[in-house]
Amino acid sequence: MDAKENYEAGRKYHRLGNYGEALRLYRLSAGEGYAPAQFMLGEMYLSGLGVGQDDSEALRWRLKAAEQGYIEAQYYLAFAYGHGKEWDLRGWECEVWRDKEESLKWYHRVFEHYRELALQGDAEAQIRLGDMYSCGEGVGADSKEALRWYAEALGHYKELAGQGDTGAMLRLGEIYRKGVGVTQDYAEAVRWYQAAAGQGNSEAQFWLGRMYRFGKGVGKDCTEAVKWYRIAAEHGHINAQGCLASAYEHGEGVAQDYREAVRWHVMAAEQGDVNEQLRLGRMYELGDGVAQDFGEAVRWYSMAAEQGSITARHLLEEMKEGAGSLLG
Repeated sequence: MDAKENYEAGRKYHRLGNYGEALRLYRLSAGEGYAPAQFMLGEMYLSGLGVGQDDSEALRWRLKAAEQGYIEAQYYLAFAYGHGKEWDLRGWECEVWRDKEESLKWYHRVFEHYRELALQGDAEAQIRLGDMYSCGEGVGADSKEALRWYAEALGHYKELAGQGDTGAMLRLGEIYRKGVGVTQDYAEAVRWYQAAAGQGNSEAQFWLGRMYRFGKGVGKDCTEAVKWYRIAAEHGHINAQGCLASAYEHGEGVAQDYREAVRWHVMAAEQGDVNEQLRLGRMYELGDGVAQDFGEAVRWYSMAAEQGSITARHLLEEMKEGAGSLLG
C-alpha cells in the first residue's frame, strides 16, 4: 500500500481501538512524509496509545506535519501553544508549555488558509473561520462575522443537499444536532438524518437510530431505533452493530435474545472493535447470557489486549490470579 492507503487503514484500526496496528501503519505512512499520518502519530505518542507516552516525540511529529502545511496540525499547535500544559489539569493533554508568540504565529497561518478557502466557497473552512471569530482565536472576537461565515457554510451545505448529496445532508444533521453556528435543533437534525438515511447513508441511519433511542427531536421509540440500527448494521456499520447487540441483550425495542446479541457483538468484535471484544469477554467470563466459558473469555480479552487495551490486560491478570488452573 502507498502512504495514503496506510494512513487510511491506520485510521480505521484507530477508530476500532486497535492501537498497535494503527501505530504500525501510521509509522509506515509518516516515514514516507505523509503529513496526516505524522499528525496522528503525534497523537499516539501524546496519548500513549499503543506506545509509551512521549511528549517530545508527540511534538516532533506534530511539527513535521505542520511545517508541511497540514492545516489540522497548524490549528492544533496554535491552540496548544495558546493554552499549554496548564490545561492538563482540566483533562486536556498537551505536550507544550504556553507560548503566546508561537500560538499567534500558527493562528495567523491557519486564519489565512481558512480565509482563502472560505472565500472560494469551502463550507468546512467557513465553519472553522466562524469558530475562530466566535472564540477570538488568532483574531479579534466578532460574533457578527462569525455568524456571517456560519450562514455561508449552512447555505452551501443546503445547496449540496438539495442536489442529493447525502454527505451534505449528514453534515447538516450534525450541525443542527450540535448547534454549530445555529440554534441547536434536534428536530431539524432528525429531518436531515432521515433524508440521508433514506438514500442509504449508513452513518445517517446510525444517528437516526440514536435520535429515536434517546428521544432527541422525535418521540423516544426503541423499536424505531432498532429498525435503523439494523439497517446500518447490515451494511457493516460497526457502532450500529454494537447498539443492535445491546438492544437484543437488554430487550430494548426488540424481544430479549442473547443469541442474537452475541451474534451482533461478534460481528462488531471481528471488525476489531475493542469495546465489543471486552463485552464478549465479560459475558463469557461471568456466564452473562451465555454458558460460562473461561477459554472464550480469555480469547476475547486477549484480542483486545493485543490491540493495546489496558483494561483487557488487567482483566486477564485477574482471571489468571483467580482461576489459574482453568487458564492452563
